[in-house]
Amino acid sequence: MNDIKNTDCLIRTENISKFFEQKTGLFNSKKEIVRAVENINIHILKGETVGLVGESGCGKTTLGRTILRLIDPTNGNIFFDGNNITSISGKELRKLRRNMQIIFQDPYSSLNPRFKVKHIIAEGLYNFKNELKLDNISIDKIVSEILEKTGLSKDASTKYPHQFSGGQRQRIGIGRAIALNPKFIVCDEPLSALDVSIKSQILNLLHELKKEYKLSYLFISHDLKITASISDRIYIMYLGRIIEELPSSQLFKNPFHPYTKALISAVPEIDSDKRRKRILLEGDVPSPVSIPSGCPFHPRCLKAMEICKSKTPKYLKKGDNHFVACWLYDQNSDSRHKTQDSSKS
Repeated sequence: MNDIKNTDCLIRTENISKFFEQKTGLFNSKKEIVRAVENINIHILKGETVGLVGESGCGKTTLGRTILRLIDPTNGNIFFDGNNITSISGKELRKLRRNMQIIFQDPYSSLNPRFKVKHIIAEGLYNFKNELKLDNISIDKIVSEILEKTGLSKDASTKYPHQFSGGQRQRIGIGRAIALNPKFIVCDEPLSALDVSIKSQILNLLHELKKEYKLSYLFISHDLKITASISDRIYIMYLGRIIEELPSSQLFKNPFHPYTKALISAVPEIDSDKRRKRILLEGDVPSPVSIPSGCPFHPRCLKAMEICKSKTPKYLKKGDNHFVACWLYDQNSDSRHKTQDSSKS
């Protein structure tokens, strides 16, 4: 997508796809292929926060977990710090875990209820105890420092997850993610299960930890405003594909793709002068089992043309770090193609 140096790039994917086999029909006699992620090319620079936005079921979490090698890709390649990690396993993959972590969406189910907080945070440290040359005293010291950095009291280490609120549990999850001093963290909707009053606190904590630990984030979210506030660049995802990439500063000012514009129109505004005209999309998101031909968004797009039904749009550069996959912006496309319904324009 962009001309970037390998030395500046921490994460890069080449045509990553992830398909799942699903059995249906009487006695599970039929097999269907769920195309959760298809031909994804993204990159994340060192020290950069990249947002990933889209509707539920579009493949955001699957992409994040595939990059981390928590699930194996069906096709494509994943590069971490210049090294191809697509096929590594065993000791090599275990070593990689130190530098790649995840903060889960649900702070209630992501913590082991049988473990005390100190064991939850220190689990990774114990796993790499020999490699990091740690003893029990140094591990306890690291846990105490992490509790302080994440805004938890020292006596929290001897308590169980059920004794904490949702926001406190998410702080524990964040502490577990940074315990090994990783380079990269996937934040999988880390704010969606929290109260509004707590979200800003957790967001500020992520900002602070990024600076202190020199982290790179992949921030997955439904909330466009929050994503824009924490991210440097944003990818818009629809039905397993990236359809637009743009700087966060341009998200509300200059979006191109009709889907991106529809998402932005749904963002509530308190100031009546800033409220946008709501763009109502027709129909539901198609099934990933039977993705429409051409542009996957065309059955719901108000600006769809005939070419959208049959040909997949190219990924076009429309500005600095701004790319879009839409026939509306392809100057080489046939201008005679009409919209499906001129009354929708």
